[in-house]
Amino acid sequence: MSANHSGLSPNVQSPALSIPQAGRFLGCGRSLIYGLIGSGDLPARKLGRRTVVLRRDAEALLERLPLAPVTVTPRAQPFLAQPAPRPAAGAIRTSVRCRSRAHSELADAAE
Repeated sequence: MSANHSGLSPNVQSPALSIPQAGRFLGCGRSLIYGLIGSGDLPARKLGRRTVVLRRDAEALLERLPLAPVTVTPRAQPFLAQPAPRPAAGAIRTSVRCRSRAHSELADAAE
């Protein structure tokens, strides 16, 4: 069985997370982790020269986050419910790189 740099086997979770590990655990980057530490929302500790975050503190931060409501806006609902319209036979599109319906309609209107 191989060991990582901490001497623990790979299937043992360390209670301390490095800043990059905390970012992966929380799904964000180092800058946000340092911002959360600076604001006091995420306690950090020093382990020698390394700054570490306890796994339980990162989990507690996630538990404190507000719930995000998930709603489908009336404007998006018809777009999701219907397939995209196909261009008429023989129609020539001026731009094949259109990324939104509005841009496609503008390109079609220009023809």
